[in-house]
Amino acid sequence: MEDLSALDRSEIARRQLNNLLTSYADEADLFNEVVQNALDSVISAEERGLYTGEVEPMLTIIVGRRPESFHYLFVGDNGTGMSPDIAKNLTVPGYSAAKKKGKTLGYKGVGASYFFAASRRISLRTEDELGQSTQYTVRGSFSWIKDPEEPAPIIDEEFDVPDIVNAKFPAGRGTGLLYQFHEGVHPRSLDSLVIVGDGPERELRNWANFFAARTVLGSVSPLSSSPIKVKIILDKGVQSYEAIYEIDKYDIDSSKLGYPFPSAIVRTSGDAETIDNSPPEKRHTHARKYSAIRRRWNAEEIISTLTGLSDDSREKLEKHLQWVDGYLCYSTEVLAEANKRLGGRSNLLRHGMRIAVDGVPQGRSVDLSLTSSQGLDRQAHIMISFEGLELDLGRKISADEDIAKAVSEIGKRVVGILKEYRWAMKKPNRPDVTSDLDRWRAQIDSRAADSVYPVLSERFKLTPVFDVDPDNEQEVIALFIWLCTSGFLKGYRLRAISGFERYDSLVSIDTESPILRDTHDRLSIRTDDDTVSGENVVLEFKHQFIDLISDFDDKKKNPSEIDIVVCWQVTDINCGRGVLNPCYGEWGDHRPNYGASYIWHDENETSSIVVIALRNLILELLAAKEREIGLSGQGIDQLDRLSRHDRDAHV
Repeated sequence: MEDLSALDRSEIARRQLNNLLTSYADEADLFNEVVQNALDSVISAEERGLYTGEVEPMLTIIVGRRPESFHYLFVGDNGTGMSPDIAKNLTVPGYSAAKKKGKTLGYKGVGASYFFAASRRISLRTEDELGQSTQYTVRGSFSWIKDPEEPAPIIDEEFDVPDIVNAKFPAGRGTGLLYQFHEGVHPRSLDSLVIVGDGPERELRNWANFFAARTVLGSVSPLSSSPIKVKIILDKGVQSYEAIYEIDKYDIDSSKLGYPFPSAIVRTSGDAETIDNSPPEKRHTHARKYSAIRRRWNAEEIISTLTGLSDDSREKLEKHLQWVDGYLCYSTEVLAEANKRLGGRSNLLRHGMRIAVDGVPQGRSVDLSLTSSQGLDRQAHIMISFEGLELDLGRKISADEDIAKAVSEIGKRVVGILKEYRWAMKKPNRPDVTSDLDRWRAQIDSRAADSVYPVLSERFKLTPVFDVDPDNEQEVIALFIWLCTSGFLKGYRLRAISGFERYDSLVSIDTESPILRDTHDRLSIRTDDDTVSGENVVLEFKHQFIDLISDFDDKKKNPSEIDIVVCWQVTDINCGRGVLNPCYGEWGDHRPNYGASYIWHDENETSSIVVIALRNLILELLAAKEREIGLSGQGIDQLDRLSRHDRDAHV
């Protein structure tokens, strides 16, 4: 048989990469893969004695969440580096250099191929032990993979990264990889993973917690004989923030990363063994005292309680099982509080069971299979640690059926033991005393310092409805109402706001009054194309516009039934579905409704939605006021940067 042509090989590779895109369903997969590769490298270098003098194992992580600019993740290490041959083959589908790099902690082996397939661009620089360096940048891979009619990816022999990357990660032995997020792949950006509205210092801490909870940095046992440092940097464009952590037992206040067990976050749990060892006359002192009960069993202890195991399951557990850590709380509110403190937009800690292999948690938590749970399945968090266990490549659970069954039995047994200590837990209806009011107040103070809405109120000598820019949908609603009642946003009258209907509100919209079409008013209506008017207009509120796209993708909302959306901001007009065209500022001649910022059209142009982005509106008002009084302020500056960002993205 003749060799395949270059065109055929290219098409096969494209299809393989397209299939690969569907195998990564979790939003943290990308982060876990790229951090895992870097961690493997420093562990391998440490085992081979490559660190001498004051040089120590170090990972450098830069979270590039720049306003009005592209989002990126950079991960660098000072480990073994890669030879030119390995580096050049890194993005080939199915290629794995894991065996050549020493100890590996992963379970997929195709992470680099995924970076290539899912990115808007990747940039790589590596230098091996011999001083041989390789660098390149790949652009346009995702578009080509999804559509063979698109141009093939462009490869340049340059390390195209922001200046901060070169400043924080100078050349030398090791590897650095930059991944630029693509709006067609989840996550589309860095806005939806952690809470970002409480100030940069808090956001940096939230990112550290994210990496601890969702990547291999959340180890449950030592990974090397030497401490591994992790430098995490938040790049906000104008300014950056950084902190240095060490992989150890989790204690975020002491700059220690590791797996964030719930008991290390909400520190009001009781230890079952301590209770058992109390003198009989002192046992009553534990009654109704704890928010949760925790216990850790070694392998022999927990196996001895499993009476229904088969001989094969018992033998395999004795070979691979290290320990089991069980945690049962009095209410789901405790895990909710732990997640709130971690700072993720979704729950970084889930109830159920999670397994760790060779010190590293794998995959996501799996639900407990309790015969009669009484809600306890949602109040338990169990970690089961193995060594040398082979995993199912897709689901990251044990590939051995005997062990998989044993894991289920372990979960049942742990909950069965811990629920006997419910007498020592608080009553479910008792308020949780662990909430941190001072922390919340500090977060609000930090948000207020970076907000533009209070500046608008100050310029117009008005009293603001609150002191911060919106960080949730409720604050968006409050700000919208304030702008309408203050006369800044004209022509809108809310008929009602829903508490339980599918959509948020019905509104009456006027587009005919002369005041709404005054050409001297920068926010006025300039065109009748796509105009929304009349009674009972469906209006949807969102914090970020991308949240509405997610609702469409999840079939929660129907785009044909929504007329207008009010959100705080549009972070990227390339929203992954349909077309989003600006109609504010320099595009004001296309404004269909008073104060509108964008017009969204579905792919087939069967639906259109007018978008009012309140941040855009405030910046336009603020910039106009600054021009009126002859002041060069943040309204003009931020509006110019926002327009430049949308202009570049629109191309």
